[in-house]
Amino acid sequence: MNFFCDYEDSCSATSYESSVRSSMQWPISKKSVIKLPIGDRTKPYSSLLVATGSAISFLAVNRKKLPNLRHKDAMAWKCNPDGIVHTLGTATYNLCFGRTTIKHEFHLVHNLVNLEYDGMLGCDFVVKYGCSINFERYLITMNFD
Repeated sequence: MNFFCDYEDSCSATSYESSVRSSMQWPISKKSVIKLPIGDRTKPYSSLLVATGSAISFLAVNRKKLPNLRHKDAMAWKCNPDGIVHTLGTATYNLCFGRTTIKHEFHLVHNLVNLEYDGMLGCDFVVKYGCSINFERYLITMNFD
């Protein structure tokens, strides 16, 4: 599954593993949200909150069949104010930022969960990619060293 940052660049043009770039910057909104089109969604863009207070990254899904889903990784996740959310398991997705593709694991939850966003990029993403967030310029910098 791929997340796309725009429709013009090919997701497979450069993979994270073969990328020669050591870092890149990507715009975020004033609410720290990245908007990415997702191939298996009906709406053009999905919003992913960059949530440094969340230990895990998750994505809300409405599909019944998820071929890459690892059920053994299902867990109960305590969140505020809604209480406990039960994840379906995990799946690894490709996130495409222009010509750079990175892989990241998401915990999947049903769309029925009361969420303001389509998902969150948690501390696992921030640490894995050495991210720094510039709130003054609304940019997230990811490091691939």
